[in-house]
Amino acid sequence: MELKKRKITQVYLLPDTAEERSGFADGLVSLAKQFNVQITAGSVHDEISYVEILEKELSEHISESGVEDIRQIYEHSMVE
Repeated sequence: MELKKRKITQVYLLPDTAEERSGFADGLVSLAKQFNVQITAGSVHDEISYVEILEKELSEHISESGVEDIRQIYEHSMVE
């Protein structure tokens, strides 16, 4: 299975100190440059929790199976 777009989502729980957070972010940027990876988006918010709330709200309005249908359509569109 080959993805049409080579984008991934990762979520990190960052360290408590600003120094450690900065070092981690600098390391990611350095690693991205080393492997010719383009960082295309980012957020300082907990996007996964937002998606979980959205999924719950949608399931109340269009049913859980409707939400799963939407997810499968999306995932299928990402595969050649």
